Amino acid sequence: MKKIIIGLLVILVLLGCEPVDTGTHADDDDHGMDDTADAGDTADAGDTAADEPAAEAEAPAPSDADVRLGDTSIDPTTLTVAAGATVTFVNTGSKSMKLTGDILSDFIKPAERHGETFEEAGEYRVIVIPTKRRIDITVE
Repeated sequence: MKKIIIGLLVILVLLGCEPVDTGTHADDDDHGMDDTADAGDTADAGDTAADEPAAEAEAPAPSDADVRLGDTSIDPTTLTVAAGATVTFVNTGSKSMKLTGDILSDFIKPAERHGETFEEAGEYRVIVIPTKRRIDITVE
């Protein structure tokens, strides 16, 4: 009787467990962790589905600059804008993301946008959670 109960408990535990997404997939190997790639390096034949949301996000927006936040990349990783400029962060990835560092944001859901106006000249470092990728913004 004990073996049956233990067996049932094991089955219930296994059924209740969800796989953990570690953020690394076999098909992500061509992207690596290099967040310095330019726009020409990010497009390849395997990314056509991922490029479609980015194309929608690139439509004219009421901002001075857009930063696209993907699951495995950020474009651009460095940016220079004039004081008073608004930078729009566009989540082109599949997971919610949050901005930390010199600016803070609530979670930005996939396909959502977050605008941030930089009034004062200086250097701003922005870290994207959960990807831990960095954007360096220079305000002149």
